[in-house]
Amino acid sequence: CNLHTNLPSIHSLSINSRDKSSTNAPTGNKTNQMIVKTCNNPTYSPNPSCPQCNAWARDLIQQWRAVATSNSIMYTYGFVSSASFPDNKKETHHSTTTTTTSTCNVTSIASNILLGVLTIVSLVIQIVVPIAIVVTLPAPNGFCPNQAQPMTKIIGFTLCLYFVALTISMCLNKLRGMGFLKLFCSQHDQHLGSKWNRFFLDIGILANLISMAAAGIAQYLLFIRNAEKDYVLLVLQSLAMQFVLTVDEKLMTTAWTSWTKRQLVNLVNREEEQSNDPGDDDDDDSDVERDQSNMHVDENTLKRVRLMYVAEATFLGSVCIVGIAWSIGLAYCM
Repeated sequence: CNLHTNLPSIHSLSINSRDKSSTNAPTGNKTNQMIVKTCNNPTYSPNPSCPQCNAWARDLIQQWRAVATSNSIMYTYGFVSSASFPDNKKETHHSTTTTTTSTCNVTSIASNILLGVLTIVSLVIQIVVPIAIVVTLPAPNGFCPNQAQPMTKIIGFTLCLYFVALTISMCLNKLRGMGFLKLFCSQHDQHLGSKWNRFFLDIGILANLISMAAAGIAQYLLFIRNAEKDYVLLVLQSLAMQFVLTVDEKLMTTAWTSWTKRQLVNLVNREEEQSNDPGDDDDDDSDVERDQSNMHVDENTLKRVRLMYVAEATFLGSVCIVGIAWSIGLAYCM
């Protein structure tokens, strides 16, 4: 009888154990879901051991490399003006290719003086000219007279949208290219030559940011002041502000542009080789070709990728919002 009475207690224990295991199952699923969610969101908390984070970082780096190699402006020309890259031979699994890089250096005194003069000219036009217009240009009818004809408002609004589109294009090209060179390619001391040339990137980024803001304010004041005059004047004023934004491109000659692109390609290729082969040993050149999609991104590189991605996204979003509001406000106040 005692044995018979103990059987239900044993059965109840088995039921309780199954209930506990069933209650613990959702917790495990939630934990797995949280891990997958974290891996699928590399911009929030990138993890070097996460395949999704590695793929996301590699894709962005490839895009930024393509932009950086085509970014030939006065400041990138100054950045690579003293760079010197050795000849590089690389074997692959399919064929043997020999890449001969240019070792031409801009070392003459005349070239350095010309580079310094043109950099000063670019800085004056990009920074001093729009700030001088903002400071000295009076507004006799106030900052929002709202006296222009509807057609004048439409033309002014269209020109402002074009100015905003040009600013966004600058962010996606010049600032992105210089930002990538600054974060990923400026540490190769043995190839970039003079350390002073690295400051060209800092000067270029700062000059373009100031130029965007100052040119936008100057165009607003110019449109408000001349809203009741000829349409041609509005177009000429808009073209003048667009020239302020692109003067560092206009000063580049064809020879400088092609030489700068070649140097940038060499620099970016050097950075790519070092990121894929940190040891940089000659024996590794004969290894079997590596799968680029399986390359591991280290934690330091992943942090720099996230920093540049967040900064770029934040700045582009701010430019879009402020630019549209600025265009609508200018069209209304003309």
